[in-house]
Amino acid sequence: MKMISVTRSNSQPSCGGRELQEIFLGGYKMRQLKLLIAAVIVVLLVAMHLSCTTLNSTPASTPSPSSQQIPAEESAELQPRGNGTAELVTDPVHDGTCSAKLAIPENYNFGDAARIAVSLDGITLNDINSLSFWCYVDTDTPVNPDGRYWVPYITFEIDTDGKPGCDTWVIGGGGAVPQSSGVWFKNTMESDWLFHVSSVFSDYISPFPLSDMGTLTEIKTVIGPDGKTSLGDCTVSKIRLAIGNWGPGGPIGPVICYVDCLICNGELMY
Repeated sequence: MKMISVTRSNSQPSCGGRELQEIFLGGYKMRQLKLLIAAVIVVLLVAMHLSCTTLNSTPASTPSPSSQQIPAEESAELQPRGNGTAELVTDPVHDGTCSAKLAIPENYNFGDAARIAVSLDGITLNDINSLSFWCYVDTDTPVNPDGRYWVPYITFEIDTDGKPGCDTWVIGGGGAVPQSSGVWFKNTMESDWLFHVSSVFSDYISPFPLSDMGTLTEIKTVIGPDGKTSLGDCTVSKIRLAIGNWGPGGPIGPVICYVDCLICNGELMY
C-alpha cells in the first residue's frame, strides 16, 4: 500500500498533496451545491403551498355591524341642554363599543334636553326613505300612569336657504314604545309616524310653519313661501335623537335612556 505523506510547510505541496487538496475542495463544493439545491427545493415547495392555499381559501365573511360601526366619538355630536346630560358610555351597549346615554332630571323644566346628532352630506328630506335606531330605557326611569315610557324623538335639521347651518326643524316620532325598562328594542320609522315643523327656530321664523302634524310623506310636500320649493327638496344637515324640551304633560322624570346603531337609508350612522 503506497503511503502519501502530507507535510505542513510554507513550501509548495507535492503533487500528491495537490491531488488530496483537490479531492477535499471538490467534496466541499459538492456539499455546497447539494445544500443550494435543497434550499431551492424548499423555497419552491413553500411557494407552491402558499399558492394552493390562496386559490383554495374561501372569501372572508362580511364584517359584523359592530366591526363596521363608525366610532361614535368621531361621527356624533353630543348636545346637552339645560339640566340635561348626554354622554358616551360602554354599558349598556347594543352593538359595538359604546352607546349614547341621554338623561333629564326628575324635576325637569322646559329647556332641559339631551340630544345626539349626526351630520349628513348632500341629502334632502326627499332622499330619506328609512330610519331606525335601538333604544334602552334605564330601570331608574319611572313608568308613566299609562304604563308606558317616553323614548327619544327624531329631529331633522333642515337648511332651507342654502346658508351654513339649519333654519328649520322637522320633529316627530312614534313606533314601538317599550312596556318594560332594561331591554333593548328597535324603533323603526313607520309611514304613520307624525311630524311637525317648528314655527320658530332660534328667532328664525321657518318658511314652512305647520300648525298640524302630518306623516313624513305629507311634510315633504309642503310648499314654502316662494310657491314652488317643497320642504322635501331642502337639505337635511343633521339627524338628531333627543329627549326633553317637554313642558307640562310630559313624562315623569327622571328620564334616562340609551340609543345605539342609528341607521338611515341602510347606512350605519353611529
